[in-house]
Amino acid sequence: MFIDTRHALLPLTPGHVARLRDACNTRLTCISGAAWVTIDGDRRDIVLSPGESFVVDSNERVVVYPLRAEQLLEVAIDAPTARCRPRRSSGLAGLIARLQGLIMAPRKPAIAIA
Repeated sequence: MFIDTRHALLPLTPGHVARLRDACNTRLTCISGAAWVTIDGDRRDIVLSPGESFVVDSNERVVVYPLRAEQLLEVAIDAPTARCRPRRSSGLAGLIARLQGLIMAPRKPAIAIA
C-alpha cells in the first residue's frame, strides 16, 4: 500500500515495516512502542521511544521497523512543505546531492507499508 500525505499516524505490527521516500525534513515521532529507523547509506541507527522524535536529514530511503515483538508501534509522520536541506556529505557524492537539492522541488513523502 502506498500513502502520499504530509501527516499520518502509522500503526506497525511486528513483521511489518514502513518505507519512506522523499522524506527529508519529515519529523518521525514515536507515539507508542519502540522504533528502529534506518536510512540508506547512513551508518547511524536511530532508536525512538515514546515521546521521542527524529527529523530525517537525507534524501535517501528511510525504513521504520518496530523493535519489540510484543508491542504495537505507532509513529506519527509530519512532513513540512519547506525545501529539504540534507546533511552535508563530502566528496563527489556530497556535490551531487547538493546539486540535486537545488534542482528538485519539494515533494510529499510517499509511504509504503509492507
